[in-house]
Amino acid sequence: MSPAPNVTQGFRDAAFAESTDEVVLVLLTLSHSSFATVRLVNNPEAITSRGYVFSPFPFLLTPHREDGDSFSGATLQIDNVSRELIDEIRGLTSPADVVLELVIASEPDNVQRGPWRFVISRVSYDALIISSELGVELVLDEPYTGDRYDPALFPGLY
Repeated sequence: MSPAPNVTQGFRDAAFAESTDEVVLVLLTLSHSSFATVRLVNNPEAITSRGYVFSPFPFLLTPHREDGDSFSGATLQIDNVSRELIDEIRGLTSPADVVLELVIASEPDNVQRGPWRFVISRVSYDALIISSELGVELVLDEPYTGDRYDPALFPGLY
């Protein structure tokens, strides 16, 4: 099996090393038409990747268990202590888009894995944590055409 095409040797070395000084970072981009795009990294300092600044912010991403046939999503928990994101989250009237990417700290412009695109399907929050469910947009469940093929509209088919 060959490695993923965008994974660098530095990433592979760090992943398979018994110990390493390399740090794998998760970049999170949260976007919606009702607020400015938010870019976060779960790191104590900001990271610039491909010209975008990802602000340091604590979050936890927990993938749901996969059954082998489908991806069931993930849970994203974002720190709510500073109250920086809660106004944007409360104002959502439609699902927000989330993009996740993996980089290594020594090569932040080279995305090692991803991007993975999700939509936020459910959000709950309290004084400490904003918790949301991430899922994929089900484009295959959308109707293909705007017309119904019934005898009244298409009598030649019946």
